[in-house]
Amino acid sequence: MKKLLTWLLLLSASLFFAHPVNADADTTANSEVFASIYRQGVSKGILTESNSSEAEFVKYCSTEAFPMYLKYVEVDPGTSFEQYVADENYFVSCNPNNDHPDTISADNSQSKGKGYSIFSSFIAAKSGYSMKAGDILVCHGTDSAGIFAGHAAFATSANYILEMPGPNRTVEHPSKESFFKKHTGKGKYVDVYRIKKHPHYADAASTYAYRHLYKNPKDRPKYGFQSGLYSMKDSYCSKYVYYAYYKVLPKGTLKTYNNWHIVHPFTFVGNFQGDFKASYLHQITSWK
Repeated sequence: MKKLLTWLLLLSASLFFAHPVNADADTTANSEVFASIYRQGVSKGILTESNSSEAEFVKYCSTEAFPMYLKYVEVDPGTSFEQYVADENYFVSCNPNNDHPDTISADNSQSKGKGYSIFSSFIAAKSGYSMKAGDILVCHGTDSAGIFAGHAAFATSANYILEMPGPNRTVEHPSKESFFKKHTGKGKYVDVYRIKKHPHYADAASTYAYRHLYKNPKDRPKYGFQSGLYSMKDSYCSKYVYYAYYKVLPKGTLKTYNNWHIVHPFTFVGNFQGDFKASYLHQITSWK
């Protein structure tokens, strides 16, 4: 009996001390890992010197992305940092339709600003962007939960937007002015995507969200990650937009997933298929 108790104590101790080693392996990374992931992004044609140097990428991972990832795995356990970065499109603008719009600064002068993609059109929201219902807005430099590198919303008209700002809040319907003043300037910017060939469906998606997931306060989902991708018991920024399109688009035009998949702000616009692919129109850097 004494030997058995001794053996059980030793076994318990070994399990206790083994757990931190495994946890540490899953929750630590270094510049070599970040540099390796950067090279993966380059090999996929996503990262270039024009949108992020290796040094900039490694620094961002160290100071911003990896801390966000540690919060993210509390929601989506088992996801590697490498996969998280890929799901975040390596923290640069998604260009699913390979669009090449003109590059224009906020004051409408020709420019190719350092640190921004050469495939972007830099314009002021007030004077240069004619917003339409269904336009998908992906924000860089702001996030809704501290686990994503960005935030997503979409327009309901030329003047208003639907979004889920973050924890302890529900769906909100800010004006175009207040939204862009909040999400642009001081390094923040907003990518604009549009289902150009099917404006009727884009309008239908925003109308569905407004009527069924906003107009009646009782129908507004709370912010959260517990109910799965195809339930609106709770939601988050990019899921809210994805779900609205899912409800109105023809079958086969929007990629679908298992119920517990998380759609990330920076990559979910790549889920539109065929001639429903989202066109990358602008990168809004200021309100005016």
